[in-house]
Amino acid sequence: LRIAQPDGTAAGTAVSPDGSGVEIPIGITQKGANVTLDVISVGASFVGVLNDSGTEMTGTWTQASNTLPLTLAARQK
Repeated sequence: LRIAQPDGTAAGTAVSPDGSGVEIPIGITQKGANVTLDVISVGASFVGVLNDSGTEMTGTWTQASNTLPLTLAARQK
């Protein structure tokens, strides 16, 4: 998952885990610490809460009839 906020607006892509490097556009909505990521092309979404340091989101991934807990963390550079 790649998220950027170069000018205060959020844009993102999900990178296919199959090694192809295909980037899938995602929609991002944030209200306070609550974040929603919509991956319309694969019928999926993530709804989570951003931690105080802004380095991790904990929430739920939903795709079709599957719902799974998921934590997204910033990559250490």
